Amino acid sequence: KVRHHEILTTIFQGSIPEDESNIYIQFEKEHRKLQQNRSTLERQIQDIRRQLSGKEEKRRLLVDELKRKDSLRNEYTDRLQEQLNGQIYDKYLEKLSNDVKQKQDEKGNIVGMEKAYQKFINQVQSTLKSDPCCPLCYRKFEKQSEGEQLIRDMELQIKGPEYRNKIDRDLTLLQEKFEKCLNLKSIHSQLQDLEDKDIPTLKNSMKQLDNEILQLKTKQNDLEQELNDHICLPLEQCEQIKTDIIMLNKYINDRKEFETKINIRQQKLTKGQKTTTIPRSLDEVKQIKNDIQNQFDYLDKELQCKHKELRSQQDLIQELRESLTELKNEKLKLSSDIQKKERLDEQLQKSTNNIQTLKVEIETDKTSLEPINTNIDMKTKEKNRFKIEKEKTLSTLTESINVLEQKLHKLKTLTTTINKDFASNSQNPASLQHPVFPK
Repeated sequence: KVRHHEILTTIFQGSIPEDESNIYIQFEKEHRKLQQNRSTLERQIQDIRRQLSGKEEKRRLLVDELKRKDSLRNEYTDRLQEQLNGQIYDKYLEKLSNDVKQKQDEKGNIVGMEKAYQKFINQVQSTLKSDPCCPLCYRKFEKQSEGEQLIRDMELQIKGPEYRNKIDRDLTLLQEKFEKCLNLKSIHSQLQDLEDKDIPTLKNSMKQLDNEILQLKTKQNDLEQELNDHICLPLEQCEQIKTDIIMLNKYINDRKEFETKINIRQQKLTKGQKTTTIPRSLDEVKQIKNDIQNQFDYLDKELQCKHKELRSQQDLIQELRESLTELKNEKLKLSSDIQKKERLDEQLQKSTNNIQTLKVEIETDKTSLEPINTNIDMKTKEKNRFKIEKEKTLSTLTESINVLEQKLHKLKTLTTTINKDFASNSQNPASLQHPVFPK
């Protein structure tokens, strides 16, 4: 009791029972309580580990989903950038719509101009046979050939389709771009959803999950610290002194038994002295004394034997305690190694599964990339071919534009002449509109 006073004070929380017979009972009670607390804390730690495992798996799935969403966002962004040339989708769509309307208006102006010219040609043709003159200013043609030459010039302007064909090609190209841009509307909407809703939601979920994982890890560390400091250490101390407490309880019981025997002997001696009236001889008294001395010697020898047995038991207990301490240290080390091995096995299994999944995805991606690579090669060749055709077309268009500008210059001269004739004529020419080619 004295030797383990500090440990007993810790176990009994500062209050050792005064009655030595209650030490063993109270010790067993505290020992069972510590074992129950250890079991409870270990179950709580296991529950937290299972929760951590589930949340870490959920976080891994969220990370994979976030990577997929990021990849999808990058893909959509690249497709939009390729079509929009770095411009904003809504503004680019509005610009294309305005360009299409402008080209349609230009085409309408050309068609109206052609109709006006055709009407003028028909009027000139109707006057050639009877009275050849200009239907606008009524100026007489000196020769019929002048009217015919005017008709040929006007028809040449109408039949020169270079400018109109250019407008048609530009309009077709703009309409194709506009249609492609409209087809990208769903991709643009999905990209907006990814950037404004899906990806932020995933990031918020991951942030919340990280906080929960951090809280669980903190709680796990606190429980493990409490288990090691307040449960395992006192429990280990209980195991160290348990044998001594058992022996102490045994010696206390033996002492009580000896005290009972001594009390019985004393009662017999006292009773014998009170009831004996017959005088004893000296030999009888000596005999009684010898008997009592023999009993005392016997008890003394038995007590010495008990002391020897106690010392040998204490030595054995000390050896066993040292062995027990070594075994417990080894057990703790093995337990730690087992836990590390379990965690490593679990990580290895997850890594193996991830590697297998990645291998399958790689094979699938390789298979899916083959037609894409083939398509890319075809598109590259087609792009080069279109580039060559574009250069040829641009060269042809440049030549046609130069010719058209020359014809426009002639047309402007003719239009100026017609307007002068209108101004000098007394009649009102407002019923006939004079179209002008766009520059």
